Amino acid sequence: PYYIEVRSWDSAYNETITRNNTFLFSTVKTSERLDIFQFIGPIAPLSCGVYAIKPIEIKNLKQMMKYKTGTTAEDFQEKFLLQKGFVKNKNIFSETGNDSNNKNFLKLVKGEIDLLPIPNSVICHLAEKNNYNIDMFKKVYVFDDLPDEGLFLAANRDTSPKLIEKLNNAFLKIKEDGTFHKILLKWNVF
Repeated sequence: PYYIEVRSWDSAYNETITRNNTFLFSTVKTSERLDIFQFIGPIAPLSCGVYAIKPIEIKNLKQMMKYKTGTTAEDFQEKFLLQKGFVKNKNIFSETGNDSNNKNFLKLVKGEIDLLPIPNSVICHLAEKNNYNIDMFKKVYVFDDLPDEGLFLAANRDTSPKLIEKLNNAFLKIKEDGTFHKILLKWNVF
């Protein structure tokens, strides 16, 4: 038997690191994570942008530092920005919880933050969910040096290689028979 549980990003991430046979859906495969996870996928493309409502022009990260940016605590975009010199509670404002993207989305709408780095498909989903026209959100910047292999299912590093192989084979099967493509179309993930 298996159990699916929706948790905050940082809680799910840490549990997947420490608990055998635990999986994290979905994550970016970064160099820092290669030693702590096994990966299945990519299971979805990763196409992100930095979104704003106000007319903001950003050409580089230095300009972006002048604005309040909402992030999900401990996610790859937050870690990337911190590595580039951003500072928590100065120009990065983190949200936690399993609805952190939605919290940040609503903060953007209310003007509590200026920028929101987020996958394109997620902002489309949040606009629809919260009854906003997607056209009010403008992509003002794209990170040039973020990983772009896609999103993966991450497994605890001590998970049985046989289970990982079984999952990879099942994933290849749904790719080959067209099921995977239908799922991506249904959820508008391109």
